[in-house]
This record gives sequence, structure tokens and C-alpha cells, in this order.
Amino acid sequence: MSAKLPQFETEEQVRAFWADHDSTQYFNELEELPEGVTMMLPKPTIVLHIDEVSLERLKRIAASRQVDYYTLVGSWLLERLQEEEKVSA
Repeated sequence: MSAKLPQFETEEQVRAFWADHDSTQYFNELEELPEGVTMMLPKPTIVLHIDEVSLERLKRIAASRQVDYYTLVGSWLLERLQEEEKVSA
């Protein structure tokens, strides 16, 4: 008999659930995904207001690194958070 999957609101809930449950109990509930596709819950979104000149500079730097500018901003933000945590530790 197949069990019913709960609805998850966060990635943490998904991880916690699968850490304690056997996927074979939910086989009929699972959907097969094409190879290379991973299922991720949406991440929170923030809005950042910057001037046009700064945005163009950001886009140029991102293009030179062959990434999207929002990916570049995200990586810079994570790097800075790590630096700040090191200083405050």
C-alpha cells in the first residue's frame, strides 16, 4: 500500500522528511523527471534598487564571466556574508 506524500513549504521540510522516510513507500506518488533535472523549491526573492550606470557595469562584469548578472550578485553577496561572519566570529 502506497502512502500519501505531504505538502512541503520549505527545502528544510523536504530534507527532514526524506531523512526519516523510505521512498519506496511513496513510489506511486513520485513523478519521474527527465535525466539531469532536479526538483527544487522556489527560493525567496529580494528586490535591489541600483542606478542604471551601476547595473550596466554589473552586466558587463557578469558577461565577461559568462554568468547572469543576478547570479553574480548572489555569489558576491554570499562571499561578503562569509567575510562578515569571519570578522564577527
